[in-house]
Amino acid sequence: MAALPLAVTDFIDRATTLDGTRFQVIEDAHLDSDEVAELYGTRGPLLSASESSALDTYVRSRLRPRGDELRTQAGVATISGAIATTMLAARLIWHRDRVAPEVFEIALAPFRDAGVDVS
Repeated sequence: MAALPLAVTDFIDRATTLDGTRFQVIEDAHLDSDEVAELYGTRGPLLSASESSALDTYVRSRLRPRGDELRTQAGVATISGAIATTMLAARLIWHRDRVAPEVFEIALAPFRDAGVDVS
């Protein structure tokens, strides 16, 4: 399994502490942006199989234990939205050179607005 870069794990560790209502706001902002919504459809930027597996395991290990808490705060779909938004942002941080700077900023701005430091 691929090793995750420190910038990615640091981001995930900070982002996965957000409450459910903040994740819902982030997901809404992502889906309101055509550029970011397209990344969800293409799963971009693409990772290798081992990178994708490592990222998926790391994000889910931090959010799954909070599933009930997140659902209570913001509704039934919050856990899947939290996983999806966190994974997309982490992929962008990992492979920042594969996306346009403005798309990177649009995708990461809602996390910054929620108080998550994005290095």
